[in-house]
Amino acid sequence: MSHYKVQRRSILLVRKSLLIPIFLVGIILSGSGLVRGEQNWKEVTSKADQFSVLMPGEPKFTSESVKTALGPIEAHQWMWEPSEKTAFLVMVNQYPQAHVDKVGTTALFDGAQKGGLGPSGKLRSRKDVKVEGFPGRDVVIERDGHTNFVRFFLVKNRFYQLIVTTRPSEEAALAKDIERFDNSFKLLR
Repeated sequence: MSHYKVQRRSILLVRKSLLIPIFLVGIILSGSGLVRGEQNWKEVTSKADQFSVLMPGEPKFTSESVKTALGPIEAHQWMWEPSEKTAFLVMVNQYPQAHVDKVGTTALFDGAQKGGLGPSGKLRSRKDVKVEGFPGRDVVIERDGHTNFVRFFLVKNRFYQLIVTTRPSEEAALAKDIERFDNSFKLLR
């Protein structure tokens, strides 16, 4: 079984075990590419998920309904993979407001961080942030030979994740692209 299929199966098991919010970093660990240089950055806009962001290439959109104890939850993902070393992703999930109110922001963020770490990951850094006044967290996770730069935040009951995953040897070359990606995110109101 390929590394991608093993990672995909482990992500599905995490989802089904209701590690809410869903944190899908493993899906892109077989990702691709180094960005380098001035690319054709594309504005990605989702009126349904109420955001826009710049990505350094044309992303592929996928949507999946995930069965959970809370009922089905739609997982939307925009992913651009320039080569086998790097991927840029935006992921959005909308949870029942009653669940968000019950468990609170900290528990949701801790669950996302735990899901991203998996059984073998190492948390390199963690910082609480605000994104347009909404609570969020930036984490850097080392896992399975990749470094994952993750910004997640909550707007009411909508959980956003901005992820860049790459090999450690490519981090320095991508620093400006990661910053541009994160800073370009805007909520549509």
